[in-house]
Amino acid sequence: MNTMETKRKNVISDIKMDFKLLEAQYPSLNRDEQIVLIACLSQINPITLDANTPVRLSASEFKDLTTTSGGNRYRDLKSAVDKLYSRSITIENPDPDDPELTFTRTRWVHSIEYYEGQGRLVLYFAPKLIPYIADLQGNYRSFEKLQVSNFKSKHTLKLYQLLIQWQGKGQRELTLEEIRKIFGLGKSYDVVGNMKSKVIDPAIADINEHTNLWVGTTAERRKKQFYSQRKQGRRVIAFQFTFGFKDEKSQRKQNKSLTIQQYVSKNPELTKGKSESEVQKMLKEHEDKYVDENQQELF
Repeated sequence: MNTMETKRKNVISDIKMDFKLLEAQYPSLNRDEQIVLIACLSQINPITLDANTPVRLSASEFKDLTTTSGGNRYRDLKSAVDKLYSRSITIENPDPDDPELTFTRTRWVHSIEYYEGQGRLVLYFAPKLIPYIADLQGNYRSFEKLQVSNFKSKHTLKLYQLLIQWQGKGQRELTLEEIRKIFGLGKSYDVVGNMKSKVIDPAIADINEHTNLWVGTTAERRKKQFYSQRKQGRRVIAFQFTFGFKDEKSQRKQNKSLTIQQYVSKNPELTKGKSESEVQKMLKEHEDKYVDENQQELF
């Protein structure tokens, strides 16, 4: 599949990540890094992806994914990719079959090819990262309709991912220690009020305005306080979030969706010898049929 065939829009959908990656520890990426990462994740084939699979992105595509105008888009794209290349991720307890392995450190991408005369780049995902974005089965989440370029806070994407991981429950508690660790804050924001005003509050404002989730109970929203605190004595030790999908139909449809790999695994004879595009068409027909047969439940 030629990844340059379809011009991607500002709204990108169908990004899938393993739970371990959702909770991985790394400093929050800046907006341009997030745009690059999601643009790349949105075009991968989870069945064939490996460390030698090229993922292409051009300056013109990058421009289409941002809301700012002017500037040198290839320079901005190159800067974002270079920063992403320098980032490391820490994944705790990565192998359930090897309990003595405490954590793994990896990068997002392991190499980049620059075509400066053509204003484009080719990235290759790091081998240790690939199991968390390809061939996903069971413990993963799919998230949709992210308008990353509209986010004002660099922490929005991370908080969104942590909430969507618990979409079935609609509630999640994060201790302050977990937030510092997962968001890569280190010893920053030791004062709770600073963490709320600089990290949590701006991210929730973005989520409520620019994503398919709402955060905060009705009572909390009336007070403009979109989450609660848990204390140990007089000390705040955790934040508690209540959230849900703005469109409940989308939530139910999303909960019933399958990845290509899952569909192939469930239908080996039906998909045997079929091309990727043929399997995608079959999967789409399967999902449409499910909705038709369960229209009373879904709608």
